[in-house]
Amino acid sequence: MLCQFCKLFCFASLLLGHGLVAKVIYVDDNASEGGDGSSWSNPYQDLQDAFDVAISGDEIWIAEGVYYKEGGFVLSDIADSQRFHVFGSFRNGETSKINRDFSAVRTVISGDLLQNDSEPWVEPGRG
Repeated sequence: MLCQFCKLFCFASLLLGHGLVAKVIYVDDNASEGGDGSSWSNPYQDLQDAFDVAISGDEIWIAEGVYYKEGGFVLSDIADSQRFHVFGSFRNGETSKINRDFSAVRTVISGDLLQNDSEPWVEPGRG
């Protein structure tokens, strides 16, 4: 019994030590530059930074806002489900995916290269 426990403990230590355990990476376009994405109090400001460090199984939680990338986002940057999962509509500080309010909190990953298009995602009368 003790030997089995030791094997499990060693395996878990190996996974944690090599960063192989999935994590949440936080992004907020209103944050100060220099965050490491480890929490809402230290999020990445640039969504691309989160894409660059995410590994298989990670989740990227994106705060409310409109996110642009110079040169545009490539679909594979966002939708490569073999690597990581992307979730939006968070208020900074939220701790659960199920508490998001999609009707009030919008996250937009924009393809507007010149950042001059109208806002078609805004419903008439909602501003």
